[in-house]
Amino acid sequence: MLEDKPTHYRFSEWPLHLTLAPWFNIDNVDLPKFIDLLDNLFDQSGPLMIRLKDKQWFGHNREVPVMIVDDNERLIKLHESLLSGINQIGRIIATDHTGNNYRPHITLKDNHKLTSGRKFDLNKIYIVSGQNNCLRQIVQVINMD
Repeated sequence: MLEDKPTHYRFSEWPLHLTLAPWFNIDNVDLPKFIDLLDNLFDQSGPLMIRLKDKQWFGHNREVPVMIVDDNERLIKLHESLLSGINQIGRIIATDHTGNNYRPHITLKDNHKLTSGRKFDLNKIYIVSGQNNCLRQIVQVINMD
């Protein structure tokens, strides 16, 4: 999330955020063990700064406005490490939007106006539970320091 939100915060519309990994099923996953794994991963990464590059359109019909994040090697490594951690708990994520195809971006919604060159400090990772098109909840906030 680009603005601080507390653990247990509930929402139906996504706040501005940058996705590090797509949805995956956590049924039958030892959640405390997974959180520890992520906590160690993000603790080693440390906070990072992202800079917005330009506006583009995603989606099958190019109907989803997004701001692309400027090339950031640390962010790409964080994405790859997160995928590895998810694989360690027995969940395999391989989509058209992961690995070499990962394009960090922020989806523009409502009246959010973001401009090229704007910078954000990423110092927290939010683990969100829920299903598409329903109420979601932050189940854990992990500090990246």
